[in-house]
Amino acid sequence: MSEWPPVHWHRDVCYATISGFRPLLLELIIPRQEAPAPVVVYLHGGGFRGGSRRNAMMRELAEPLVRQGIALASIQYRLSGEAQFPFPLHDVKAAVRLLKSNAADLGLDPLRVGAFGDSAGGWFASMLATTAQVTDLAGGLNPTELGDGITAAVSWYGPTHLPSQPLLGPKSLCGTDPARSPESEFLGAVVASVPDLAAYASPVSHVSADAAPILLVHGTEDDGVPVEQSERLRAAYRAAGASAELITVEGGDHGFTTVDRTPLLRASVDFLTSHLLR
Repeated sequence: MSEWPPVHWHRDVCYATISGFRPLLLELIIPRQEAPAPVVVYLHGGGFRGGSRRNAMMRELAEPLVRQGIALASIQYRLSGEAQFPFPLHDVKAAVRLLKSNAADLGLDPLRVGAFGDSAGGWFASMLATTAQVTDLAGGLNPTELGDGITAAVSWYGPTHLPSQPLLGPKSLCGTDPARSPESEFLGAVVASVPDLAAYASPVSHVSADAAPILLVHGTEDDGVPVEQSERLRAAYRAAGASAELITVEGGDHGFTTVDRTPLLRASVDFLTSHLLR
């Protein structure tokens, strides 16, 4: 990896404290520059039940962004073993609001916020893009008049319609009990037993003409989150008159371990910069 440009790296920033839970933390990497920097919120994957804000994807994404003068905030949200929907989404929205309300002190631009997520993180990015006006999903942490809306989002193989997700999760989990699927654990009940909740927890249910532009990147051989999930969200965007692009990756599995990720990351960064650096 080439040498990074000069940055301010704020580690273990506490963006919220919730009674009975560990502090909620984020990593914040800001390019050293005079002008306020746009910021991209990174949401890690892990089937809602695992994963870390400090991972290879975070670093892979941060370098090309900071070279463009864009900051990166990597968010740790509550996992499904700690809290179920909608509370992890409340966490992510609280982090966005904290960044906006403290933008002047941090050297950020509160009006230019993007999101990038992979797998479960793609669900969070899609929900940020589609639910800025849904007050029931906002949560009460870190209130600000600036709200939690974003400018643009990228989702890599994220679920968008929970009722049609594979009942047992990806084949790699060797699941036999629908209650143990990632989505069921996230909802706190077997998905099929709570159809209204599953629909409400789906990005496709919240798309409007005001939804933030989104880029969807999905492999044709993904057995954990089928490519039809991204196709559904693109269709919902088009029906609402909002902007959505889909890159279908031939032969790509969940995680893109079977393909070269380099051009996909480049296209994702280009999409974010095209909206955040206008």
